[in-house]
Amino acid sequence: MMEQERLDEVLVDVAGQTVGITRRDRDALLQELCFVAGCASIRREFETAAGRRPVELDTEDAARLSVALEVWMRDGLAPIGMERFHAALVRVVR
Repeated sequence: MMEQERLDEVLVDVAGQTVGITRRDRDALLQELCFVAGCASIRREFETAAGRRPVELDTEDAARLSVALEVWMRDGLAPIGMERFHAALVRVVR
């Protein structure tokens, strides 16, 4: 079971801190980011990096993604797994 969980995980490097999210959460995030202005580079990074290497987010991308996740979470639409990821983004940008 542990092997399956590891295969299901997408690693994200947020300014040197590695956070894991599920592939399902990643897919939901990619879908949501289609509607957020200025997130095309973040989407590309998630699409190309996931599975081969950790997704790398710089401070600017982390800030932009943090705001998008805040709105998504406030509206009650974000998957539960996004809370830990959002907390890591907030630590980096604040």
